[in-house]
Amino acid sequence: MKPRNAAEVRAFLNRRAEKRPQNALPSVRIDGTTATLRLFDPIDSYGEWWGMSAKELAAAVDELPSHIATIELLINSPGGDVFDGLAMVNVLRAHQARTRAVVQGMAASAASFIACAADECVMAPNSTMMIHDAWGVCVGNADDMLALGAVLDQASGNLAEIYAA
Repeated sequence: MKPRNAAEVRAFLNRRAEKRPQNALPSVRIDGTTATLRLFDPIDSYGEWWGMSAKELAAAVDELPSHIATIELLINSPGGDVFDGLAMVNVLRAHQARTRAVVQGMAASAASFIACAADECVMAPNSTMMIHDAWGVCVGNADDMLALGAVLDQASGNLAEIYAA
């Protein structure tokens, strides 16, 4: 049925929003003192059905029981937002548990520095890690472009420190 007025359009959009797929918090499996989480989505500040956000990862980590000594992060992600990725790194670092990243398929872009920031990083057979300088998209004048260049240089240096450590 074709909407005939603004109220019908709003009702249609509300029905669509209710049907939109929602990404749940990362599933957590606990075995003794080890908690296993999966990062099998793009890293995106929007979270939910767009991918995994730092906010969602933090909520899952915050719910871990106090006896957890190891967080095993299983990774198969194309990466995504550098700043949400850095927040994920710091969420994991702030937890008292030792972190072990296991790249099961691909750790690309932001997922690669999350893996490398763990206390231990394991590459499964035939898995892939893709590392690159930070990049972005800018619309604006020359000053805007130069400002983005400075942010990207700073972010790339920050990431290089993570990889080197």
